[in-house]
Amino acid sequence: MVDITKTTVNTIANLARIELTEKEEEKMAKELGSILSYIDKLKEVDTSNVEADASPHHGLINHLRKDDKSSHNAGDNTEKLLAQAPETKDGFVKVPSILEKK
Repeated sequence: MVDITKTTVNTIANLARIELTEKEEEKMAKELGSILSYIDKLKEVDTSNVEADASPHHGLINHLRKDDKSSHNAGDNTEKLLAQAPETKDGFVKVPSILEKK
C-alpha cells in the first residue's frame, strides 16, 4: 500500500478548505493510500491490444427525424385544440390563477 502521511492529508484538506479531525485524518490517510495502491495495480494491466477510445458512445448514431413543416404543424390544429379546452380567452387556454393578489 502507498504510504500517505497525515501531513499530506492536511495539505490536501487545506487546499480543499476542509477541516478534519485527528480521527478523520488517519482514516483519509489510509483511504487515499488504498486508492493510490489500486491505481498502481491498474498500471500493471496490459492494455497494448486495447484501442484508445475517449467516448463511451463510439459508433453510436443518432437517428433523427427529417426536419420539415409537416412533422410539427401544431399551428394548423389551434382551433381544434382550443375547442377541447374547458375555457379560453383571446385564442389562449384560460387556467385558474395560482398567484395571490395582495
